[in-house]
Parts: sequence; C-alpha cells; structure tokens
Amino acid sequence: MRRLNLGQPAVSKTIAQLEERLGVRLLLRSTRGLTPTEAGMAYYERAKRAIEEAHEADLAARGAGSGLHGTLRICAAVTFARLHVLPFLELFLEANPELDVDIYIDVQFGVCFEEQSQERQHMQAREGHRRTDP
Repeated sequence: MRRLNLGQPAVSKTIAQLEERLGVRLLLRSTRGLTPTEAGMAYYERAKRAIEEAHEADLAARGAGSGLHGTLRICAAVTFARLHVLPFLELFLEANPELDVDIYIDVQFGVCFEEQSQERQHMQAREGHRRTDP
C-alpha cells in the first residue's frame, strides 16, 4: 500500500468492490488480520501472472529484447563497489535480463586487473593449445 501511495481504507474499499463484482470472498477478515480464501489465492496467482505478462509486453514494446546482452565484467575496490555498484545492480539486471555480470571485488583495485590479465592469458594459452591439437 505504501509503494502505491494508498491508505488502508482505500485498499479495503477497492477489495470489497472487487469481491462484490466477482461475487466471491477473496479475504477472510478477523481481529487477527486477513487470510486469503482459496478463491482469493487462485485470483491472486492468476492476476500476478497477468501483471507479469503485461510487464514483459511493456519491455518488449520498448525494445528491451534488443537491449544489452552478453557478459559485463566489473572490477572494483570493496568500498567503491559497496557505494556505487551493488546498490544499483539488482535494478540494472532487471532492466537488462539478457546480461550476465561477473564482479571482481578486491581490497586493492589493481589486483583485479592483474588477475583478469592472468586469467585471459591462461584462456588464450588453452585455446591456442586446442587449435594445434589434431
């Protein structure tokens, strides 16, 4: 309710109107709180899928399918990553579902590049070895 900027009375009224329109109880109300009925759970699951499908349709219409893809490698010092990378990573990945991210976090920033360089040389050596094999 808070994310939607709606108060509890507005939500209660909307649910009551929905129950009236459907002709079925979606929630059982008690002094201890609310419990979804079987019909309420079934309605929720289907509505959730419909909302997810609508979200995917929005993304496809905006060209999200032609967005970033492949692997993004991030190398950062611990403090920098904590302040400037990690807080935004989940939202970034949601916006770019075709993108894989490899994160190298180290106390010393330069160490990441040394490790990557050594890893790249090792991979190139292995690929070169494979090419020469019959």
